[in-house]
Amino acid sequence: MGDDVELEILHWRVRVDADATRAAYAVVPRGGADTCECDYCRNWVAQRDALLAGPIGALLAQLGIDGSRDAEVVEYGPELASGLRHYEAWYDCIGSIVAGRPVRPAPGTGVVPAATALTDRVGIRLTDSSPLAHAPFAGKALVRVEITARLPWIIEAPPPS
Repeated sequence: MGDDVELEILHWRVRVDADATRAAYAVVPRGGADTCECDYCRNWVAQRDALLAGPIGALLAQLGIDGSRDAEVVEYGPELASGLRHYEAWYDCIGSIVAGRPVRPAPGTGVVPAATALTDRVGIRLTDSSPLAHAPFAGKALVRVEITARLPWIIEAPPPS
């Protein structure tokens, strides 16, 4: 790798090439949520800048990740008590996890462990598997940063049930 940066992220240590990651994102025209017209993605995009204005955005920037160019955004529905929607956004950076276990689905069940909480509404998981990475990342060692967020429904379209 080029100019590697080593960072501690909660219980992981990663070594990334932030410059190579930035260069890869520079040729990705739009993120997955921006190419989708569904209301779930529109709701994510409407709140993304505010979410990424805090510490999670600063972390993505350190890794060379452009927060507007997610590989995938998934919405898992509302929480019954709060009404907030559970989202995940997946981002990639060129590098590797050098300490701490990558999060992976449980064998046989596919159940993914819960994210490590950063705040009461935002969590993070790191893994070394990224089948949905943008084309410029193909063939490179990657760290996938999975951001989980509990967000309100703010767009004008009625929330799906």
